[in-house]
Amino acid sequence: MSSSSGVLKNAGVMGIAVFLSRILGLVREQVFAFFFGAGIFADAYLVAFRIPNLLRDLFAEGALSSAFVSVFSKSSGQEESLKLYKTVKIAFGAVLFFVTLAIFFAAPALVQFLAPRFLEDPEKFQTTVILTRIFSPFLFFASMAALAMGVLNTRGSFFIPSMGSAAFNVGNIVIGGGAAFFLKPWGPQAMVLGFGAGTLVGGFLQWAVQWPELRRKGFPQFAGLSQCTDLSSQKKAWSDSGLRRILKIMGPSVVSVAAVQINVLVNTLFATGLGTGSVAWLSYAFRILHFPMGIFGVSLSTASLPRLAKLRAENNLPEFSRTLVDSQIASLFLAVGSAVGIWTFAEPLCALFFEYGRFTRTDTLQTAEVLRAYAIGLFAFNGTKIFVQAFYAFEAVWIPSFVSIIAIIINYLGNSYFAPRFGVAALAGVTSAVAILNFFSLALWLSKFGVWPLGWRFWRSALVSVLCSFVILGFSKMGWPQQVLALKTQGTGLFVTSTLALIALAGGMYLVLVGLLDPAVRPRIKKLLRLS
Repeated sequence: MSSSSGVLKNAGVMGIAVFLSRILGLVREQVFAFFFGAGIFADAYLVAFRIPNLLRDLFAEGALSSAFVSVFSKSSGQEESLKLYKTVKIAFGAVLFFVTLAIFFAAPALVQFLAPRFLEDPEKFQTTVILTRIFSPFLFFASMAALAMGVLNTRGSFFIPSMGSAAFNVGNIVIGGGAAFFLKPWGPQAMVLGFGAGTLVGGFLQWAVQWPELRRKGFPQFAGLSQCTDLSSQKKAWSDSGLRRILKIMGPSVVSVAAVQINVLVNTLFATGLGTGSVAWLSYAFRILHFPMGIFGVSLSTASLPRLAKLRAENNLPEFSRTLVDSQIASLFLAVGSAVGIWTFAEPLCALFFEYGRFTRTDTLQTAEVLRAYAIGLFAFNGTKIFVQAFYAFEAVWIPSFVSIIAIIINYLGNSYFAPRFGVAALAGVTSAVAILNFFSLALWLSKFGVWPLGWRFWRSALVSVLCSFVILGFSKMGWPQQVLALKTQGTGLFVTSTLALIALAGGMYLVLVGLLDPAVRPRIKKLLRLS
């Protein structure tokens, strides 16, 4: 089996698990939207969760996870691997403990920094502070889950680690949704605090679901944690050469792997000043976008890193390039079809997923505007994740770090100019534009390493995908999305069935056309459609 086909196979296995996770994620958002809509308590929850979630993206599932995999995949033998695993948990276990305490006690200052306009509403501000404290241990659970996922991915296990996110969503839906339902007599503040507790339980389940597989691979889940408070163990851990290599990679990559998340945080900061509901509209739209991002972008990028790291260690640049190009092509044709589909069916999608309970038609229209703006950059969001993994393989993380710093500055300046003039959708539009700039900048930098991921094969696939996507835009020209949306007044069942059928028809036509015209993606489409 070639390296590229191996990556695609692993990505497919992960894609199944991530697909389930994203379905559950949408259900989670539906439950949340039903109870809280886009009101003040929705904004409070989303701002509070943004704090630990950013740190998770920066350190746990971003820099720490990728840097750990880069070093861990090169360790020789079970004994050396287990030693590095314990060392990382000893060192970072202590760090995470102090970070948790810092978030808990600094919650008022953090909320005031992220959402200064919340001070105008004491109940909204206080609710956000309490939720931030509830979420403070979340980073520890997420970091342990990310380390477990890195170990298992390197050991060839992709399905179980990818189910971690599904477990997180189940905790939110069952515990959080159940708490919100039973606390309804005590008012919306009690309901949102109960939902927040469910989110924390979900974070723990994301780690716990991987314990059996970790033990089977010879990596006990609590190994090293009992030594976190031992000073001699700490001293020995921080002097370990493997940990130093991880920290060397982590330093600059803290920014590089999380440009999108940092920009989302900046968007949150601006959105809190655009009126009640703006933070929620951004979040709901990004959740829908996160579905194709997770299935295609995260799966391909995560599955590609161990293989790219190995090929780089072998100095096999031709196979490295083929693996990278194949991953980008697989991501591209799916991203283009998904983006055009999201643009065409934005309003029916938002109504389908969220327009129940406290979520109104106005919320649907506002969320759809934001969603369309996000969709423009979908191919870049996915492709950038794959490029960053290539830089990890070269251990040249300073390059995406530098590019990301520039991108963050441009995003901030763009939001400062466009948000006050064009509203909340401008925040998503600027994020997409910056992601596209980031994508092409990284591609140019990779060419300096003898890797050119945007050659003629890529552009041929891009042209075919764009041309074939016009079949989806044709549905909008015929007015079918609006006709389907109008069916919502005639019954939920008819609306849901019609919307899903129309989207499936558009997606199927797109896949068939791309398969007929692009030989590079034809085998993957056949597998996707279960024709081979």
